[in-house]
Amino acid sequence: MDIAFEQLELYQQREISSFNPNPGSSVDNMSAYLVLPGAVDLNVVSVEAESAQATGDASITVKTSDGKVFKNRAGVLGSSTNVGEKIELVEERDSNSKIVLIFGKDVDFTNDASTKRFQTDLVSAFKADLSQMQFQVSEGADDIISVKFADLTANTSCSRMKS
Repeated sequence: MDIAFEQLELYQQREISSFNPNPGSSVDNMSAYLVLPGAVDLNVVSVEAESAQATGDASITVKTSDGKVFKNRAGVLGSSTNVGEKIELVEERDSNSKIVLIFGKDVDFTNDASTKRFQTDLVSAFKADLSQMQFQVSEGADDIISVKFADLTANTSCSRMKS
């Protein structure tokens, strides 16, 4: 049985309970959760947002104290987001690890001023470089455990020696 589960990789999805957007800010009513393998002990140290002004496609990058870099995929943000839109910031070295932002209001990324305001508001909501992220650990029916199998082939061949 140990061999069967040797390559098993478990990811946990946790709401970031310490994520606290300021009322009236560009991230007001936004929520965030994290999908990572193993223990969760992260501190956001920086947030960078680039407007769509030059390229037509905005970007959001979040860096953590352990060197992880989470960024949205190209072509996802465009120049704006809508209420309820879910944006995944995917970790550079592990595409299964991500920070997911669910927007609580429309956000305009067409110019540098509104994008800078969003960046400042997101830094504040994450408490970047001030405190560790905190997570709600519950036993609710909607808690999610993702299981990833690298290979589902079965070895059915057996060799037996005849005497």
